[in-house]
Amino acid sequence: MISLRRLSIFNAARIGFIPLITAFLLLHVMPFTAYSAQNGADAAGIHAKAVRAAKSGDFKQAIALLSPYAVKPLKYPEAYSDYLVFIFWDGRPKEAVGLFEKLPAKFPRKPYLLRNMAKAYYDIGDLTKAAGLYEAVLKQIPADEEARKGLNRSKTGLLVRQVHDRALKAAGQGNFKEAISLLSPYVTEPLEYPEVYADYLVFLVWDNRQAEAIGLYGKLPEAFVKKSYLLRNMAKAYLDTGNFTESLRLYKTALDKAPSDDETRKGLVMSLIQGNELDQALNYIDLFLKDVPGSLFLGISKAGVLVRQGKYVEGLGLYRALAGRADVDWAWVYRQRDNLIASLSHEKRQAMSASLAAAAATDAAALPDHILLLALNHNYPAVIKALESLRAEPDNYLLARIAWAYFKTGNVQKAMTLYRKVLLAKPDYPLAARGLAYCLASEGKWDEALTIVDRLNKSDPKDLDS
Repeated sequence: MISLRRLSIFNAARIGFIPLITAFLLLHVMPFTAYSAQNGADAAGIHAKAVRAAKSGDFKQAIALLSPYAVKPLKYPEAYSDYLVFIFWDGRPKEAVGLFEKLPAKFPRKPYLLRNMAKAYYDIGDLTKAAGLYEAVLKQIPADEEARKGLNRSKTGLLVRQVHDRALKAAGQGNFKEAISLLSPYVTEPLEYPEVYADYLVFLVWDNRQAEAIGLYGKLPEAFVKKSYLLRNMAKAYLDTGNFTESLRLYKTALDKAPSDDETRKGLVMSLIQGNELDQALNYIDLFLKDVPGSLFLGISKAGVLVRQGKYVEGLGLYRALAGRADVDWAWVYRQRDNLIASLSHEKRQAMSASLAAAAATDAAALPDHILLLALNHNYPAVIKALESLRAEPDNYLLARIAWAYFKTGNVQKAMTLYRKVLLAKPDYPLAARGLAYCLASEGKWDEALTIVDRLNKSDPKDLDS
């Protein structure tokens, strides 16, 4: 029978499957003893043909030729062994080990089969079983150098896996420097431990060493498999360094690999917004909202894009709608809105003011946003004047802004009344509490004012500066 014992699976993996013709010259032919006298000649001929097909790199044909004999492993053990090996060489290690594990106990597991199945286990990440099979080969052939190399590689891989797990735990606790330090001995060759190398790059990004991560990423060999997780994080590294073109390219590639990944979708949207590709950003946001209509991130992003596009009434209206959701921190939503408005150029803020003023003349829903913008622009007399046309009760956030307008225009009592009204509904709202403290201090009620300030400082010191 034709045997594949002498083909080095490590060499085969290194040189690739197509150039196996040279490797197959090392094969030797043995008598086709596994077949019965009745059909032995036919089976032997087919087996020989399958081996010739495998020699030329046509593993699929070799597998197809042997498949009729694969239904009875014990009747044709050598053919079945080659059948499993060819499946593995065809790039289907999981399928090969699945069939291998179903072999009956009486099946003769010869060294060349064990060696190939050990490599198959290694390729699918089951290093413990790989090591076990390599040890089985060495028991039969103690001088088998390929098995010894495979065993050492498997045991090293198990050690690296333990270190990798420790690094992942450290990173999960926010200790990125420790995670990077643990992995650094195993990243000299990216293809040797690709998952370790990928996480090493990711941890560099998380440790704000974007330039270093980008430099190493750019040197990766073409054969390195870049999974969506790595692509997404490298895209973020490019985004953080202002390279929106490369960031966008990687996010799109990651999205192709993992279309429903939330972090990739977010990063893609952010790249488009920061790269000022607002039309594209809006298209993607609307596309993603079909899958997750309740996404706060997408909603906030859409509102921001609309404002940036000059669609002020629509954008600010969406902010209000989001703030009105029961599952949302309305104050946080409004802070996002106010921060965006503050970041706009003077010309855009002027255009927004004119647009809202015109809209408020005919649309009552636009008036609160117009009043808000007047308050943010510190035009407090205009805020008081605009209130004459306001029919609906303003929400607590706007009410606190209106109270400040009264304070700044000298009506401290009216301001305190409004602040107390807000705090009755939202006792922990810092904007109202801080405003009330100013009012109390302006009237000399220092003890009450300082009590409020102390409470704010204990709950969140940043509130004093916001």
